[in-house]
Amino acid sequence: MGNRDIDIANRYHTATKRLYLPLEHKPLAYKPYPELFPIFLPTDVASLEVPTLEAVADRAAPEGVRPTHDLTSLATLLFYTAGRIRQRDFTEAGTVTFRAAASAGGLYPIEVYVVCGDLPDLAAGVYHFSPIDFALRGLREGDYRYALSQATGDDPAVAAAPVTLAFSAVFWRSAWKYQARSYRYCFWDNGTMGANWLAVAAALGFPAKVLMGFVDDRVNHLLGIDGQREASLCLIPIGQADELPLTGEAGYVPPLA
Repeated sequence: MGNRDIDIANRYHTATKRLYLPLEHKPLAYKPYPELFPIFLPTDVASLEVPTLEAVADRAAPEGVRPTHDLTSLATLLFYTAGRIRQRDFTEAGTVTFRAAASAGGLYPIEVYVVCGDLPDLAAGVYHFSPIDFALRGLREGDYRYALSQATGDDPAVAAAPVTLAFSAVFWRSAWKYQARSYRYCFWDNGTMGANWLAVAAALGFPAKVLMGFVDDRVNHLLGIDGQREASLCLIPIGQADELPLTGEAGYVPPLA
């Protein structure tokens, strides 16, 4: 095969195109809870006037400033992490709605959950974030931060931080296209979203960190997911560890239907 003999290369390229994708079976890029009442988040999310490198380096917030957790700040964090920003139609992939963080194949297998104490305009509980209508839906009522911290070996940041984000992966969304490689892509997507979250938290002045070490079954149980089709990947507590007292639900956590 000579350098100018491109027929074989073209045949290989055509034979390996992902034309087998059954678009009629394309998974939803979001998880619906049709029976739960939506808590719509503020949509007037302001632009973050912080240089990117300063936010990434976690040097954006002025020293001594402690921002307030409320529904607006939570909406800002969620929008720049998993919010929908535009939509486009593709011949081989169908309609793709792009979000603030990149995703392999535009499949968005990562779901976001909120575990929080009482915040202004939002009661303590466990919530699922829906990007399709930019809303939260309550899965559990009450303060479950202590129960979540028990799954992390009693990490005080999780027990006392006003808000902790839990990221999970719905594996079929990625496997539909990437098959055996989907497991890797889910963690890649989790990383892009986590990087956005940490940068936005820094821009808003919220201390945050990523926790990958926890008892999977306990976190999955708290979120109401099975650990097989959908499984928790990481936790990100947001806020000062001493902002709120170490209180909340502990011990038995009832199952979710």
